[in-house]
Amino acid sequence: MAPFADAQPRTRWENCKAKDCKQLFEGQLWKCSPLTYLRLQDTKYGLSEAWAPYLQYQPLPPDCTDEALRLFLAHEDEAYCGMCPARPEPCEKPLPFASAGGAGPLT
Repeated sequence: MAPFADAQPRTRWENCKAKDCKQLFEGQLWKCSPLTYLRLQDTKYGLSEAWAPYLQYQPLPPDCTDEALRLFLAHEDEAYCGMCPARPEPCEKPLPFASAGGAGPLT
């Protein structure tokens, strides 16, 4: 696992599936779910040095000002978007309960 390096933060943000998924974790507000749980991944798996810039992310603390909250919510692309792909490829997973004959989704 490694961060992407295509230097297109705006394109990454525009294509991001998590851009509207702010996270409240450990009493702080995080930009997106991948950033929120990256430190947990590092603790468990010991991520490479390539992740160091992303592990430095600072979430918004609960004692922030109203203006800081407004700016946080209005902010779009930023350097931390560099950990994700500019052009994500969809991942099609088979339905876990589909019959062996490939009948498709259960009804």
